[in-house]
Amino acid sequence: MASGASAMDRQPTRHPTGLLSGKRGRILKENLTAYLFLSPAMSLIFVFGLFPVAFALYVSMYKWKIKQSTFRGLSNYTKALDNLAYVIAFLIAVGAIWLAVSYLRKVWKKAQETNETPWLLAIPGALLAGSLYKWLVFAVLVLPEVLNIGEKVQRLEKTRKLYVQLFQEAFRVETVMQARQQAVWLLVGGVVLWILIARLLKNRHATHYVSQFFMATFFALSGYLIGRFIVSNIQLEYAKAVEKNVEINTWPQVVFIIAGLILLYFGWRMWNSAARQPGSAHMALRLLAGIMLLAAAWMLIGELPAVFASGDKDMWRGLLVTTWYSMGTVPIQLALGLAIAYLLYQEIRAKSFFRMVYFLPYITPAVASAAVFRIMFSNRPTGMMNNLLNVFGIKPLKWLLEPNSIFKIGSLAGPSLALVVIIMFGIWTYSGYNAVIFLAGLGGIPRSLYEAAEIDGASRWQSFRHITLPLLSPITYFLSLLGVIGTFKAFNHVFVLRNAGALRTVDTMSMVIWDLIKADSRYGYGSTMAFVLFGVVLALTLVNNKLQGEKVFYG
Repeated sequence: MASGASAMDRQPTRHPTGLLSGKRGRILKENLTAYLFLSPAMSLIFVFGLFPVAFALYVSMYKWKIKQSTFRGLSNYTKALDNLAYVIAFLIAVGAIWLAVSYLRKVWKKAQETNETPWLLAIPGALLAGSLYKWLVFAVLVLPEVLNIGEKVQRLEKTRKLYVQLFQEAFRVETVMQARQQAVWLLVGGVVLWILIARLLKNRHATHYVSQFFMATFFALSGYLIGRFIVSNIQLEYAKAVEKNVEINTWPQVVFIIAGLILLYFGWRMWNSAARQPGSAHMALRLLAGIMLLAAAWMLIGELPAVFASGDKDMWRGLLVTTWYSMGTVPIQLALGLAIAYLLYQEIRAKSFFRMVYFLPYITPAVASAAVFRIMFSNRPTGMMNNLLNVFGIKPLKWLLEPNSIFKIGSLAGPSLALVVIIMFGIWTYSGYNAVIFLAGLGGIPRSLYEAAEIDGASRWQSFRHITLPLLSPITYFLSLLGVIGTFKAFNHVFVLRNAGALRTVDTMSMVIWDLIKADSRYGYGSTMAFVLFGVVLALTLVNNKLQGEKVFYG
């Protein structure tokens, strides 16, 4: 028995083998489980978030009125922004190539740290990027075939079987099938080579390297294709100008503006680096170089006013109105929200009641409250606000019918009295919401900080300035960012409060887009305007993040 037991003890322990065994298998199972849980949310984000944006971009490239018409490329964008559209597109192409280079630099740095040679993994990464590109080509080719089903069923008996048949035929078009087959073969080839090269190199970071090469290839390919697309559009524009025997200056304007922006960037960096120089002479040279670069940039960017003048005047007016609305709303509602929050944070009676009262405007339906504002600010002498003005001996005002600007600043004049009413509505709606958020932030500040400041002899104002404001900076940053984005997307209450008598002085960018799509049925150009607004909001977000994000104090 003892010898039998010892023989059994001497048998080697067998570890389970297989794809889902061991440490690697456990990690794989955890990742698969996580992705399965995320898949419903990812599907919803794609269907209701990413696809509508991609489809709007597709529509903006066409002359689209009720139904799809001819492909226009960047013509809609140049109609809105003139040659500035080419400048922005070139910057996007350069940004894509810069991202590709940054991903390759990350691979190089990782390879040096781990003493590995992962360059063979660039092959599957490039194949997978090519597969993604071909899937995008497949989507672009199959989309018009699917959209054309509505034309095909006209004068036919509309049955489920007919729609299914036409839908299947859309995917069997020769060019569509070729793109799909190429995408599948590239995908299969990329995965197979990924597995084989990873096993050959025995590289533990193969997945990381392949993903980096995939992103680098995709962005490099995107930058090249966007650049080639821009050049072909400009060449086509010159060809049309020759046919019409007119002169255009597209290339000079594009080159001058891009060169000016590059000089502006380097001049700004030179100016900022002056403070870090060890000696006064070096600092003076840096400042002088920065001033010279900024002056040269300003001379080259001087082409921008001519570009703006050639763009869509309705769009620029809509952006100006939106800017006035944002400038008149966001700072005041932030300051008022903070003041209300600070007052409600004190030991006063019925704090909960006042919090509810100040929060009510935010949860009130915007259409209903805007309708009440419309009645309050009626232009009739017997209107509520005009009656109030009469008490102080002020003549009745037109309010929502008044198009005259309050500030006369040339072409930047504004806002009109009608827009001021809408600004007042925005302040009334969101100040209470900001107050509630600020209250939550005030509740998170430790009392011990105020007690220590009081012991050191700090006044209430000093405590507010040096303790409250810095510790509320994350909330202030969040609310300001949310406020700017919200004002640039404002629609509901503006639609209810606007009046033809205001002569479009209250038509924000959202209203301009609405009129293009709803009244004129210009879906292609309306989608172009929507992407211009998206670009403006994105740029403002980045600028706000750069200017204000660095000053946020997280304790």
